[in-house]
Amino acid sequence: GNATAELLRERNIDSLVAKNETQEGMVALLSSLDLSGAYLIWPRSNIARNVLTDYLQTLAPVAKFLAIDLYETCYQKLIPVPSLETVTKIVFTSPSTVEGFLRIYGFLPKDKELTPIGPITAKKLYQSMLFS
Repeated sequence: GNATAELLRERNIDSLVAKNETQEGMVALLSSLDLSGAYLIWPRSNIARNVLTDYLQTLAPVAKFLAIDLYETCYQKLIPVPSLETVTKIVFTSPSTVEGFLRIYGFLPKDKELTPIGPITAKKLYQSMLFS
């Protein structure tokens, strides 16, 4: 997304940013490019959705790709569980942060401002609110 592009710009590396900073946005961006002969690397977490991987598979044999699980998402067990008493806002940066929060607290607090970053995280948060 834009934050990564800024870091790359600081290192004089050109980048492209999808208008919609999701895998679906990346598919839209990549489908607008001539990828003939390209070799793409898709670094991701071990629990990433497969939208981009599925798209990249359709490019063969015109372009090659390598999907690499760079890190494994593991959920912490916090003992003691931190108090939310003085917290006013909770920001969720990925669907796995929603899942991790639920594993620790078991619920989403109704008296706090819950802010998802991105549409996929928002979907996970709102689905979780229905069952919390």
